[in-house]
Amino acid sequence: MPPFALDWYTTASDPDDREDAERLFGKPIVTYAKNTRPFRELSATVQRRIGSEVPLFPSSSLSAAMRLVASGIAVAALPKSLADPLVDAGDLRIFDPGWVPDPLLFTASFVADPPSQITETAAQIALVVAERHANP
Repeated sequence: MPPFALDWYTTASDPDDREDAERLFGKPIVTYAKNTRPFRELSATVQRRIGSEVPLFPSSSLSAAMRLVASGIAVAALPKSLADPLVDAGDLRIFDPGWVPDPLLFTASFVADPPSQITETAAQIALVVAERHANP
């Protein structure tokens, strides 16, 4: 599947200047579910770049993560294709701490034996939809 680029997001009401980008990491970081590659990568990078004192709150719901960020409780590295509409609506804004995590990577697979036209078609549709959302 195509990669999903990430950006750092905070509530739209937070100040927008370079000095405040570091201050925003005083808030908890909402991240991906534990035991996932994105969680491990983000956790390791945050510890290396910022330190272990920054609290990470894993979430398996991107919708919940975006609501926590919009409310001002936390910041998060979110998929641009999902978060940018909230930027356009005035709920979130991007901030630049000088780095972003690697894009999210997904795979889709299916068992080809016995052959199933429905399964193969569903995988092809998933690819088309993912490509459309990864590059709006």
